[in-house]
Amino acid sequence: MARAKPTWLAVIVCVIAVIVPGLIVGAAASFVFRMFAGRERAPDPFGLNMFFGIDAISKILSLIFYVGMSAWVHGAIAGAVAAGLTRVICRGANILKAASITGALYTGLMVLVLLLSLSVPSNTSDSVATVFQLVGLWCGLISVAATAPQLEAST
Repeated sequence: MARAKPTWLAVIVCVIAVIVPGLIVGAAASFVFRMFAGRERAPDPFGLNMFFGIDAISKILSLIFYVGMSAWVHGAIAGAVAAGLTRVICRGANILKAASITGALYTGLMVLVLLLSLSVPSNTSDSVATVFQLVGLWCGLISVAATAPQLEAST
């Protein structure tokens, strides 16, 4: 019987898998998503821009659908690839715990980056993309890790 690998090794593998293969595959998927989504005119659901010249709602929808969704795809694919690689490499480790720790590490890093970006004037779409990518990363990590078989508590 194979010995279970420790969770700390699974965390290290998962963090490295998010950085190297995960973000590369996620970037390719995000590129394909942007290619099919296009960069059309921002939607004007209530006719506010057409009738009154108010384009705030269409700019918000443009940020959500064109910037945010492609960043979410990028993060979700990166998280799924990282959790899948961790599941294959570290058989027997607690993959759900490793994915949660990896997500917490990236959340702390992104909160730090967002707080530092408040001190300099920056583009709003970068902050939106960061938040959506982090949410996508959590979705990818947890969705794959939750399907991994968990270890039984030994008595």
